[in-house]
Amino acid sequence: MKKIRALPPFLFALYPILFLYSLNIDEVRAQQVVIPTVVSLIAAGLLLAACHYWLRDLGRAAIITASASVLFFSYGHAFEGLHGANFSGLALRDYLAPLWLAIFLIIIISTALTKRDMSGLNAVISVIGISLVIMSLANIASHRLLVRDVWQELDLTSRANPAVTTGSGGLRDRPDIYYIILDSYPNAKTLRKIYGFNNDEFLAFLDKRGFYVADQSRSNYPLTFVSLASSLNMEYVGYLTEKVGVETRSSAIPYQMVRNNKAMKFASGLGYKTVHFQSGWSGTAQNRHADVEIETGTSNEFLMALTETSALRLIEDRFGFVQSNERRRRMRIFDELEKIPEISDPTFSFVHLVFPHPPYFFDAAGEIMPGTDFKMGGVAWKDREKYKNQLVFANSMVERMIDVILAKSEPEPIIIIQGDHGPASSIYVEGDGRWENPTDRELDERTGILNAIRVDRGKRKYLSRDVSPVNNLRYVFNLYFDAGFEILPDRVYYSTYSAPFDFQDVTNRLKRLDSKQKRSR
Repeated sequence: MKKIRALPPFLFALYPILFLYSLNIDEVRAQQVVIPTVVSLIAAGLLLAACHYWLRDLGRAAIITASASVLFFSYGHAFEGLHGANFSGLALRDYLAPLWLAIFLIIIISTALTKRDMSGLNAVISVIGISLVIMSLANIASHRLLVRDVWQELDLTSRANPAVTTGSGGLRDRPDIYYIILDSYPNAKTLRKIYGFNNDEFLAFLDKRGFYVADQSRSNYPLTFVSLASSLNMEYVGYLTEKVGVETRSSAIPYQMVRNNKAMKFASGLGYKTVHFQSGWSGTAQNRHADVEIETGTSNEFLMALTETSALRLIEDRFGFVQSNERRRRMRIFDELEKIPEISDPTFSFVHLVFPHPPYFFDAAGEIMPGTDFKMGGVAWKDREKYKNQLVFANSMVERMIDVILAKSEPEPIIIIQGDHGPASSIYVEGDGRWENPTDRELDERTGILNAIRVDRGKRKYLSRDVSPVNNLRYVFNLYFDAGFEILPDRVYYSTYSAPFDFQDVTNRLKRLDSKQKRSR
């Protein structure tokens, strides 16, 4: 009976973490959940022991400890729910912490002083906690089984082994290849029209350093996990609709395709050492298929989400542990990139930098951005000024990195710097935050990207102004290794987070929009 009375604290310390994991199961590795779970259970155990020592009643101690867990893990949700809420000019969220503390004190006092038998309440709380934990575990298990079955059916591992053309010449004569994704980096037109920013200085720098800037390039897909699955495998991924289902929201299969991709396998077959930079974003957080993994930080998306939704945000707001780690991660990626030319073997490096995409950790000078939260999207897109400032800092870091790599490299490297998609501010500023049925302006912003490719001057004539990510590596492998990849038509397929595999071909619509904009100049 004592064991049952002790259950509630541990159930309510476990459930919020399992629930958050089940909601983000495709974006979170199971290993990332272990430490928060252990810490939460230990904290609950210590508080339970302290309350039991004070009250000499395990059931009452369990109720107080379970209440502490509920208040702790609900704080961030309540904080976000009060966004913009005011009373007589006072922001209500500023008083949430004292309110939560007052509620907890009331629970402690009433539980300690009441003469009533608390065993019935304890039993009810236990049943609720057990039910919530079981539901979360069932969701996690069913999802894992579904993903396993689809992956086996697709057999993408075998499809990711293209025929390799070894080419001629020694390995030392082969240039390093850098495939660098700047998440949500748009084209010059988007920056000028929507953000009021002239990016000509950065583009001129790229041109001077030998890059071909495809100024009419668009992403093939508007979502990162689909876009990278496409570009790294050098193919359109419309076949996934039939395999995973048009209503599936899971990104697990594209994540597998990103990690076990054709481009890295092809480069490996050519004698290249493949290098993967851990991004902190789950889809590119690790890659066991790469020869070398560069560790860049300890925080991750799950920790950011847990901090954002719990009372941990009070600690973060005061000390900024997670923000500091994320800032160091981005700086470390640039530092480690600059060391790649020192590797004796030819390298194929894949780098996914999660900026200028929010969260906004840098201002234009690289200083800490005041009032930062950890929103990866949504209403974070509304702050166009913060986005622009982070992009300006990204430009300066990219410029430094390029100059260092070029100075250290012999032979001259191949470098692709590309946005996986554009920003989404119009959806939230002019629109209602819904991705379905985008306006021309929203579609134009989301699909227009930076796409800069550095190849030998004599090879640039083969590139076109509208070359898209699906063809970037096809061109590189063809031009340098006579790979014989067919150059695919450059097309754009739109989908939403609620139906990521319901692809709608919007290529012609965007071409009509481009023609209309040219005539109106």
